[in-house]
Amino acid sequence: MISILKKIDSKIHTFTYVLLTIVIVNIAVFSVLSITFRWIGMTITWVDPLLRHLVFYSAFLGATLATGMENHIKIDIVPIFLKKMNKENLNDILFRFISFISFLIIVWLGFASYEMFLMEMEFGKEEFLGIHSSHLIVGVILGFTLLGCRFLIKAVIGSTKQ
Repeated sequence: MISILKKIDSKIHTFTYVLLTIVIVNIAVFSVLSITFRWIGMTITWVDPLLRHLVFYSAFLGATLATGMENHIKIDIVPIFLKKMNKENLNDILFRFISFISFLIIVWLGFASYEMFLMEMEFGKEEFLGIHSSHLIVGVILGFTLLGCRFLIKAVIGSTKQ
């Protein structure tokens, strides 16, 4: 069971890494393109909204990678204190508990993003290049789904850093 979860986690990591690389390359290309066109007095109206959404997606993908590598923002005072007291098994329990609570919060935010998607379907508008605003919200749902999977896996298998 644990080896299957580790394989799934590895696949999520690879998928997220590739997707984040594609997003960052597109951010760089479209930013340079936008700046170059401004120098010659032209503007492409859809580049700036696209860049805003790509930056937003990169935040979700980066958070997913950081969660998988256990490099997200955290306070290390309790684990250090537990290590000094030779209570490292409590450290693993604490890690799993925090991962599970984080998973529950991400699930709640995922449902909220789905409701936002439904509202955008009803009240949204065309953003750029004929793309409806609701289609752009799908990236938020994907981001919360990937984060939720990573936190759930961490809650089950525990920390990979010892």
